[in-house]
Formats: sequence, structure tokens, C-alpha cells
Amino acid sequence: MHQLKNTRKIQDSLLAWYRINKRDLPWRKTRDPYAIWISEIMLQQTQVDTVIPYFNQWLKRFPNVKTLAASDENEVLKAWEGLGYYTRARNLHRAAKEIITKYNGKIPETKDVIMTLPGIGRYTAGAILSIAFNQPVALVDGNVMRVFSRLFDIHSDVAAQTTQKKIWALAGALVPEKNPGDFNQALMELGATICTNGSPSCLICPLAGECISLEKSDPSQLPVKKIKTKIQKFSGWIFVIENKGKFLIEQRPAGQVMGGLWEFPSLMKADADHFPNKETVGKIKAAFTKFRGEYRVARINYKPGLFKKDKSEIFCWITPKEFSKFTFSAPSRKVLELVFQVKQSAARREPAPQLLV
Repeated sequence: MHQLKNTRKIQDSLLAWYRINKRDLPWRKTRDPYAIWISEIMLQQTQVDTVIPYFNQWLKRFPNVKTLAASDENEVLKAWEGLGYYTRARNLHRAAKEIITKYNGKIPETKDVIMTLPGIGRYTAGAILSIAFNQPVALVDGNVMRVFSRLFDIHSDVAAQTTQKKIWALAGALVPEKNPGDFNQALMELGATICTNGSPSCLICPLAGECISLEKSDPSQLPVKKIKTKIQKFSGWIFVIENKGKFLIEQRPAGQVMGGLWEFPSLMKADADHFPNKETVGKIKAAFTKFRGEYRVARINYKPGLFKKDKSEIFCWITPKEFSKFTFSAPSRKVLELVFQVKQSAARREPAPQLLV
């Protein structure tokens, strides 16, 4: 088989390229398993340039597992604010508590055990174990999928279980006993900088001589992906409701998208028609996993009976000086900038808000 015959050449070529060309990233300056874990969770579905300041601020605020485990969830979410996919932050917090209570504060060093922690799947386990603990454990992320699809000329859908199984098997066969962490990072680096989406830079690729698709077909046409879910469009309103210098915000229910975050009340367009005297102050764009749309932002003076509260809902009336105490959803952060010229930033220590329930 091609992958077995050329394993050593692929390993040596990729590692030599990585030593010279790797980017200077803060999580590459440590072998601390906690720091590696944090970086890998942050990097899921998030660009490197976005992650760097969050990673640095996070380690200042939560320098170790013990500090993270002892922190309040609101504080953890506030530090994560702006990175999105907040389940990642909640899982970090839950996993830190388990590490303290079950493993005496030490991140597990075995694959089966570490994968029992919230938010740590096969990929993240491979990253932590290979990079921090120097174990020859494979990992496969989107970049590695793309590299292997091209390197081994795989034309089946990368989302299919059979294809995933094949690529994971290739990753397992290729990861070396020596320097497995560097090799895994080299694979991801190659996908991020050379073997990119669309137009890969094949002329300068260290694996060009081993790439089957470069020899037989067209690397730019790989990987094969199934048709993406159709994005639905929406339009709605976000209301900035004022009452004697305070503004109404509500907390999204746990279990929903952006659950636990705070926001200004919103309604879909059809449901907002019973607010006739609304002063439109602007528009904001909003993008979610399966939705893209636009909100009109309106200011309203509160009147008795205007707004009814369900028993299960949590609301607060707060002043602009208190905005920094709350972790807001992405659309509401845009409202803060539009209406109040307040740009929310992560990682400022604030006292927990007083809730009105």
C-alpha cells in the first residue's frame, strides 16, 4: 500500500518542513497539557488570529485547572465572550471540575480516560496526548481530512463513516513514535497554510512528491463534501426597552442556542407588529449555523403592560455601567456598539450580576 511504503518519507519530509516553516503561536511554546487543552478547544471552528488574544487572556485569568474549576460559570462565559459556540466553555468548566474531583487535579494521560471528560473527543484527545504527553496518538481535524483526501486521492464523501474510518486509519499508520506531537501539528499546519481550500500551493508543498491526487487528478477538487444544509433567511426586531435610565435584558434558556447568555428582547418580524411606536435606530446582521438574517433595532420607552414575563424567564433592568458584568449574545453585542457605542471585550473580572427573577 502507498501509505505503508512511503510512511518514513512522508514523516521526515513533513517534520523537516514544519521545523522551518511553523508559525510562531503561543500554545507551541509550552507542553503544559492544560494550555494545550485550552488552545485546542478554542481553535475548534475558530480562526487562529481570533484565538490568540483569547488564549493569552484566558491563561492569565485561569492559569491552571484548579483556578478554572473554582471559578463561577458566569465568569467563565464572560472570558469566552466573542468566541461563540459557548458549549465549549461550559464543557471546559465541567471537565476542570471533574479533573479536580476524580483525578486529583491532573489531566488524564490515557486515551480512554481523557475521552470521558466533557468536550474531549477523539481529535482533542489525540492533540493533548501527542503534543503534551508525547504519545503516538493520531488526530484528524478538517485540515488533516483535506490533506489526506488529496495525499491519498480519496474521492468518497469525507462526511461518510467509511471515509472517516479510512482517514483515521491512515492517520494512525502515519503518526511516528518519535515527535508525534510535532508530526500532528505539522499535518494541521500544512492544511492551514499550504494544502488549503480551493487552490492548494502544490508547488511548494513538502509532500508534493508523495501526493497521489497531484499525480493522477486535481487536488483542488478534493475533498469531496456532501451538499451543505440550505441556509434559511430571517428578519426580526431587537428592542432596547428603557425605563428611568435602565434597560431590559433577558437570559436565554439553558439548552437553546447561546443558552445562558444575555440579550435585548427580540421578536421575529411578524410578531413585532403590535409595537407600533418603535423608533428604529439601525440594523444589524446576524449569522447562525443554519440561519442568516437581519434585525432592525428599535428603542422603546417602557409602559406598564408592554412586556409580559413568563415564570421560567429571567430578566434584569440594568444601567449602561453594568453592561460589562453580563455575557451578551453576538447580536446583542452589536446592539451595544450600535446604540451605546460600547464594545464588549473578554476577560475582565466583574462581580456576579444581581438577577431579578
